[in-house]
Amino acid sequence: MELHYCVPVWGSAYVAQLTDVSLPSLLAPGNLPALSQMVSVRLRIFTRSADARQIRDSAIWPRLVACVPVDIVTCDDLNLSETYAGMSNLLQAAIRQAGAAGAAFVPQAADGFWSDGSLATLGRLLHAGKRLVLCGGLRVVTETFAPAVRSRFGVPDGAIAISGRDMVDLALDHLHPSMGLYFNDSRLRAVSTSWWLRPYSRRSLVQNIFHFVPLAVVGTGYDARFNGTVDRGFVETLDVRPEDVALIDSSDDLTLVDLAPAARVIGEPQLTCLSDAVFTGRWFREMGESHAFLGGRFYAKPIRFRGGDADDPAVRRAERQAARMARRQVYAGLVVAEALAVAAALHAAGWLDLAHDVKARALSGGLSLPVGRLAPYTACLPADPSTLVSVLDRLKDHVVVGRGHVPPAGALAGPIETGLGEIYVLGSR
Repeated sequence: MELHYCVPVWGSAYVAQLTDVSLPSLLAPGNLPALSQMVSVRLRIFTRSADARQIRDSAIWPRLVACVPVDIVTCDDLNLSETYAGMSNLLQAAIRQAGAAGAAFVPQAADGFWSDGSLATLGRLLHAGKRLVLCGGLRVVTETFAPAVRSRFGVPDGAIAISGRDMVDLALDHLHPSMGLYFNDSRLRAVSTSWWLRPYSRRSLVQNIFHFVPLAVVGTGYDARFNGTVDRGFVETLDVRPEDVALIDSSDDLTLVDLAPAARVIGEPQLTCLSDAVFTGRWFREMGESHAFLGGRFYAKPIRFRGGDADDPAVRRAERQAARMARRQVYAGLVVAEALAVAAALHAAGWLDLAHDVKARALSGGLSLPVGRLAPYTACLPADPSTLVSVLDRLKDHVVVGRGHVPPAGALAGPIETGLGEIYVLGSR
């Protein structure tokens, strides 16, 4: 298997972050050196001609080219005037070139930093036949994390090798202020719900991600179009089955952090009293995200970030409890998102009162379904809004798995498509 590790980077400061921090983590024994023994790896750096010399003149360059083949791909014709659009333009070029070569690819930012052993984990998953590998991550403060990790975990040959446990501890010591917007049950939240963080001890937490970060993609014919960044819209274009997908669920196997300046504002904050489930479900609908992607199972799967206290028996018990709670809360949010999709479909079909009441119940947090994942379904709702309350109280009795069922007796309308399900309206207007 050929694998392209693709990095978009431009500008002196960002290039320095790549050469001084990110690339040294890649040269840890369990990263590129280990991965190159499993697959044929090419490191491909997409940049401007003006930045290529700085990369080649860096102290890490000789060690890098001795480890794996390295291509510096200059893209002076692309628009790099805006950060996210520029990243997208470079990654789209990288994805197209990987597809043309029939290569798998790893799309990564220049400010990413890996724990030792992360890419060995990736190699094992690729050998096991996984076509899409996803991961979460934490954001840390560049000005303090970078010197700390270099001084404590740098080795004489220029690499930086840090275990997953030490990485979590260090990341929590240097956590970026923006991460405070993503803790569960917080009243100050980010408008864009990229993830939820649920601490269960002083040094450990679980995370759920709602913007999938594609760590590696295997296949051909990639659709290189996505909405803003590679973690929004690209994964959903891939034709993959659940069994083709792996989500890294433990920092012991792989830990990735991204670095950002302390003063950088990331995420628009807002005050809210909504529950995690309602806030998440509403966000999925408002942002047009695919809440039912692969049944929602990977949104709901907890990622365990295990710090130095993780082996304590009490912490292990707390971890299991936190993981169960996280899974339940995410599925509750996905049910809210689907209920809002139902309300929108009913409104479009002219059932305005019914749509209003379904939406109101969803946003009040009054819906629940005992589901392990979101599956295609058929539901029957009453035309008379006055009887809707009792139906929503017993919602599971009015939902059956699968689509294409024979229309029920007394159906006034249907099937009304929600995308995932089919709705029939019963009774009289």
